[in-house]
Amino acid sequence: MYKIKNNKETSVEINYGTLVDKYLIDIDIMASKVSKQVKALIDTGANCSCISRDLVKALNMAPMDIVTISTPSSITQVNVYVINIIINDVTIEDVRVCDSNIGSQGLDLLLGTDIIGMGDLMVSNYNNMTIMSLRLPTKADLRF
Repeated sequence: MYKIKNNKETSVEINYGTLVDKYLIDIDIMASKVSKQVKALIDTGANCSCISRDLVKALNMAPMDIVTISTPSSITQVNVYVINIIINDVTIEDVRVCDSNIGSQGLDLLLGTDIIGMGDLMVSNYNNMTIMSLRLPTKADLRF
């Protein structure tokens, strides 16, 4: 599990204004001593977070490892990079991310359950409008 710098807390609520099938969020990352705002997809079906190969190239990042992962379509080897993820004023340090072709979907980052699992994620589709809320770290038992 990753560590939140200075034990800070944050929450994000996004009202998409309509029903959506993808939960996108703008966040900041720090990689190769460069801070950049990126478009991220919250993906509860992914065990690990991923970074686009386009962003890796743009930030001139060097891999720190190679791992084998399973995707819905294949088993493959990918490079692993280390970044800091910043959501509002909360920094999650030394996050291992796998490179991916998510850039072809207009995404820079995919947040998997390695990050989502540190907090609470809620989605409401009431009144034909999607509202997504994310709180880091988890603080309470939430049930309906």
